Amino acid sequence: MNLPLTITPKAQEKIIEIIQNKKIGEEYGLRIINKGIGCNQNLHIGFDKIKENDEVFFENNIKIIIQKIQLIYVINSVLDYQIDIKNNEEGFVFNK
Repeated sequence: MNLPLTITPKAQEKIIEIIQNKKIGEEYGLRIINKGIGCNQNLHIGFDKIKENDEVFFENNIKIIIQKIQLIYVINSVLDYQIDIKNNEEGFVFNK
């Protein structure tokens, strides 16, 4: 199965930077999870180990973990890393 979302090159670069700088072990992957219900659903990311009922994908040597039941929520999403110089903010964002 192909990765059901797109991770922009900028986001991939930042994820790899975090993995290297924080020395995150190979047993961990980037977990994408949906939190919320109904119209208030939000995708979140963090590093986690693979668990039962997870689907594992690889993108540019980044291990991506998504619980099988949550795959529907990430389809056609785009994970990006944005820098807003004007407001002095930066971080990961999901777009549809």
